[in-house]
Amino acid sequence: MTQASIAGNSPTFLPSSSIEPSQNQSAEQTFERHPKDSWTLAEPYPMSRGCVESLHGLIRAIIPTSPAPQWKGMLEDIELQVRTVLNYMHPMTARGLVLLIRLFDWAPLWRFRSIRRVRSLATDQASTILEGIASSRFTSLQLLFSGVRAVVLSSYFDMKPVHDAIGYTPKAFFAERVQLRERLKAGKSANPSDLLVPNFQISREDER
Repeated sequence: MTQASIAGNSPTFLPSSSIEPSQNQSAEQTFERHPKDSWTLAEPYPMSRGCVESLHGLIRAIIPTSPAPQWKGMLEDIELQVRTVLNYMHPMTARGLVLLIRLFDWAPLWRFRSIRRVRSLATDQASTILEGIASSRFTSLQLLFSGVRAVVLSSYFDMKPVHDAIGYTPKAFFAERVQLRERLKAGKSANPSDLLVPNFQISREDER
């Protein structure tokens, strides 16, 4: 049993490929992830040094290993992404996740697997212990861990080196959303194909 089972079904990592936006895209639109048109990213959620070390330990144990991308400064990049995401959550939710990060760093002790924390264990050993929590017979424990795992993995898979490795280029998607916005602003209706979840449709009559 490995880290891959904690991460779920790992994707196949392919050489980077480009997906060009629609020809209707304006030449001025670059569709950057963090554009500089007065768009402001939230500040990282405040964490003590000890909590950051706990988070780094969990990141190492949760993210997929080779052949998944690994790069210099990866832990710090994912940490920053996680902390930024936390600041978009309800304060109580963010605080709860920070407490869970601390709790699961100490998992080897209360799981009676080691006297050392996750941050101090070898990656394989730490991964095995966390995998035991993910498959625990206690549903509540599984759910608590799934919250931490989700924020770590979503942050990892949102990194550019990972996008490059799996050939994911979201510019085409961004272009489609911008075009939809322009149609709606012009008074036109959305098409069924514009819905991100096509089967989920609410008509105006249903809302009345």
